[in-house]
Amino acid sequence: MPGLPPIPAIYDQIALFSCPPTYSRTVSTLSSLCLTSKFLHRIAEPHLYTHLMFFDPHHTNLACQTILRRPQLGLHVRTFCHHPEPRRFPHLPQAFWLLISKVLCCMKNLDCLMLSDDATFSHTWVLLAPPDSGCDGLPSQIRDIKLKMAWDNNVLKFIQHQSKVNQFRVYSPFDDANALTPLLDPPLVPLSLQVFDGYFPAIWYFCQCPLTHAQIVVPSIPPGPLPGDTLLPLFQRLASAHKTLRSLSLLDLPPTVAPDVVNAAAQYLPALRHLGVLALPIRDRHTFLRPLMYLHDLTSIELDLSSWSTYVAAASRTTAHAFSPAYTPMYHPSSAALRALACELKTFCPTLVSVSLWVGPDATTRVRWLYDLANNTWHNQVVEGGNGAGLNPTSSGLWRSMGAINSVSNR
Repeated sequence: MPGLPPIPAIYDQIALFSCPPTYSRTVSTLSSLCLTSKFLHRIAEPHLYTHLMFFDPHHTNLACQTILRRPQLGLHVRTFCHHPEPRRFPHLPQAFWLLISKVLCCMKNLDCLMLSDDATFSHTWVLLAPPDSGCDGLPSQIRDIKLKMAWDNNVLKFIQHQSKVNQFRVYSPFDDANALTPLLDPPLVPLSLQVFDGYFPAIWYFCQCPLTHAQIVVPSIPPGPLPGDTLLPLFQRLASAHKTLRSLSLLDLPPTVAPDVVNAAAQYLPALRHLGVLALPIRDRHTFLRPLMYLHDLTSIELDLSSWSTYVAAASRTTAHAFSPAYTPMYHPSSAALRALACELKTFCPTLVSVSLWVGPDATTRVRWLYDLANNTWHNQVVEGGNGAGLNPTSSGLWRSMGAINSVSNR
């Protein structure tokens, strides 16, 4: 009605629900609302700065400059993401990173932080408050942290300062043999962490946390038995989290190590519900299958069969093609063969209800079999990836979702 004053709460809901599902269109919609009137500007501006996601350093710089001029805007920020394409922006100036460090001090209500370094991987100091900023520290209530930075003391100090962090993902260019040495007395870290996704050296600091899901990128291990100074001590330390850890994913493991990993998991983490991404050996599979009998709560397993293509290709090279290096036969297991493999796995682990198999020479196609408990049969074959879709075990998110599956007992 003409005589009634505008009700801020109603307009606040209009600004909130008028946003499209995509981030770029949301920014466009909220920007238009800010330019409509002074009243709508006051309503829409907090929503405009709630989620800041940038893939171009120029846009990041403009937003940070605005927040630095008006620090009160930083109180609205809940998500801050700076994730540029490294090939387009390999090197960014020092002043840019100093600006980000100062702006992070203004985001006192930050819930999610996603930050990617440039090609130098030398700017972890932005996670610490600049000495001349007058800030007592970066926000300490961040719940979701994703860093593409070098793992060093600056990152460790930052994560130690976070008292409410629930998910921590760190991706770092790691090629240091000294990183394989286990830490005998790791420093204290937040005990609220439940989800870890990162490199092998970093997980040592979080083994005492109540982890429920963990994905670990393992450094290069020479083919052969599981080295005593690498993964085995990690399983021993993770044993303290066996009451909470439900999902474990290990990336870049050589095929010869997989049976020892399953055996260590059965010994130290018997309550796991999801295990992956392990290379299933094509020969002597009993060394891999036997320990599965002791994982009584395992409902999901994710396996890599890419090594089978190489083995079968070498075995099927005929005499006629022996002198043709270009001849490389490809092996793609049939649907019946994969179903039989799922049945074999369930024979040794009766609680399995989901079997995901990565096939092809580059492991770019995932075939997932689900078990129908009502009819006692495997069905619903889901084929994903292939044809250059870019899917691979590294990008698989099954480990994050499958750990919550209730244990099924049909033994």
